[in-house]
Amino acid sequence: MQTMSAVCEIIDENSYLPEGAAELIEAAARAALECEGALDARVCVSIVDGQTIRALNARTRNTDAETDVLSFPEISYPAGKTARDVPDKLRRAYDPACGKPFLGDIVLNIARAQQQAAEYGHSVQRETAYLTAHATFHLLGYDHMTETDKSRMRLIEKQAMKRLGIFKCGERDTEGAE
Repeated sequence: MQTMSAVCEIIDENSYLPEGAAELIEAAARAALECEGALDARVCVSIVDGQTIRALNARTRNTDAETDVLSFPEISYPAGKTARDVPDKLRRAYDPACGKPFLGDIVLNIARAQQQAAEYGHSVQRETAYLTAHATFHLLGYDHMTETDKSRMRLIEKQAMKRLGIFKCGERDTEGAE
């Protein structure tokens, strides 16, 4: 199955996605793009199994282990910069086939998302949305290699999840509370 929207192409050749998951992935990618002010861009999400992502992880990152999500940015950002800081890089990533800048590819292991949801005690929807937003932020130039970068990335991830109205168990939107 392949679906395409204004901001997200989803490739699920083996029909791994449960019903409604494609819409959630689209919404999470859109929320991340909105947070960065880059809504006029596109990403591609491929849904794979554990064996496929393990092989891809070994080939591209020299890590022979299954993982939950991988991202492959098309844009190389200067250190400490994200898409909002370098709009000229976005313009140069323009893809005439879709009429928007193409940010890159996300590879999502939905079975691992299901396992992690159970492990962390929250819904599969929350884990799927989080992994999609997380990977989209990597395509936008965010990283978590240093504590400063990690804090910055976690903050914007929370903003995206808030836009989706999806919170961790026990977490709630406290904005405006007294």
